[in-house]
Amino acid sequence: MYGDICSIILQIQNNYTINIIWVYSPDQSRANPSHYYPGYSYVDIVALDVYTDDPNSVKSYDEMLTLNKPFALAEVGPSTTNGGFDYTRWLTAMQSKFPGVADFLAWNDGWSPIKNQNVWALFNNQLVINRGKLNLGDGATSSTSGEVLYNFSNGVGQGQGTNVTGGPEQSNEFVFQSTDSLKFNINLSQGRRYALYNQQQTSFQVSERKRLTARARTASWGFANNGVLTAKLYAKAGLSWT
Repeated sequence: MYGDICSIILQIQNNYTINIIWVYSPDQSRANPSHYYPGYSYVDIVALDVYTDDPNSVKSYDEMLTLNKPFALAEVGPSTTNGGFDYTRWLTAMQSKFPGVADFLAWNDGWSPIKNQNVWALFNNQLVINRGKLNLGDGATSSTSGEVLYNFSNGVGQGQGTNVTGGPEQSNEFVFQSTDSLKFNINLSQGRRYALYNQQQTSFQVSERKRLTARARTASWGFANNGVLTAKLYAKAGLSWT
């Protein structure tokens, strides 16, 4: 019955050309996790869900590799949610015991990297590829080179805006560099203008610099105006706006 359901779903996907990647991801603590595998034709990626304080103890890794599909960790997180888990332990485990891991997804809230230890070391390790290192053909690549003069997440208390429905608040959803970003919630409407500003005073020298770049990221959902968002940045130097 399980295989029949997968077949029906795949037929619907093919008929409507739905762009879906199917991941088969049982919990690593279950016995014989490959027994419910629907078949090679129905799955794009095989994975395991793992919540443990000891990444080296992951079970069933070798069993899942025998399915001959790209392997991922579809959900990872510590079993103890007290904020003390060192996420670089996953890097060590993947290098030494699980080199076939193609990607991983850390869970949110108390299981998330941002709520635990060494998130910066995790996501900036040379073995980890983030969105900013990928070129998906939309020109939206970014570089982490250069000195960061100002981290906007430090100015939560001074952040304000017009037509803002929530925030500002610290969040790890749109991080460029550091462990947090400054997040505002705005209900976008076509043709409208919005202003976000931060009045926190910061001192740094810019006179000898040829180029300054500010990076802002938006959520992928809820876009108006056909997904087009145009922004201008104003920086106040002394008594004037530049």
